[in-house]
Amino acid sequence: MEKIKLYEDPLFENFTGDAIRPGGFEITRTAVDFCRFDQDAFLLDIGCGKGATVEYIEKEYRYHCTGIDLSEILIKEGLKRNYSLNLHAGKAEALPFNDETMDGILTECSFSLMEDKKVVLNEIKRVLKPNGKFIISDMYLRNNKPRHFSQGIMIETCILNAFIVEELKNFLSENGFKVLRFIDYTYRLQELMASIIMEYGSMDYFWERVANKPVDCEKISYAMKDIKLGYFLCIAEMEKRE
Repeated sequence: MEKIKLYEDPLFENFTGDAIRPGGFEITRTAVDFCRFDQDAFLLDIGCGKGATVEYIEKEYRYHCTGIDLSEILIKEGLKRNYSLNLHAGKAEALPFNDETMDGILTECSFSLMEDKKVVLNEIKRVLKPNGKFIISDMYLRNNKPRHFSQGIMIETCILNAFIVEELKNFLSENGFKVLRFIDYTYRLQELMASIIMEYGSMDYFWERVANKPVDCEKISYAMKDIKLGYFLCIAEMEKRE
């Protein structure tokens, strides 16, 4: 049975807007401002959804920005809304771009969803220019609980694939990246969850509406009681190639 993709669900988008993630463009702006890309920089948004970040970066910074997402549904909706956006349906494990063509790569609430992160990171390294920046905003486990809690749940969401921060930092370091900045944005996640609770009365009822299957709702409710979620921004720089 195919998993229900939370990021494709209009119920979730009602709370996040086109960005489909906590914090919206505030976190994107913080990251891009910190990186200080050249005026004619080329950026890539992996897991771009409908291309909201691509549109934002092109409008606010005048950078060249491309988006790629596994969801053909979201890509089609994005191009329907703005046909001029440079959006592609495709896999992060096989990026359709030449070597050393990107100054920066963003994965906003998407890197945690990628099954083979080692392969994805190798692709990111391939297409990044020397000293290129890798921007991640995503979920993390504040209490460092193991990830077995997501097994058997038929909803695809970064909430159930949250990182352990030290593991992520070590993973980046071992694969040629230096972490330049790490910012905790947990309060933005808490604000998002509070707005959902205000609308639906509880997160349990929200999950039930999304999954439309009480058994999955029960599994998620049990999992959420066992973890403490946080949200972060991490900016890393690819170290010089050998």
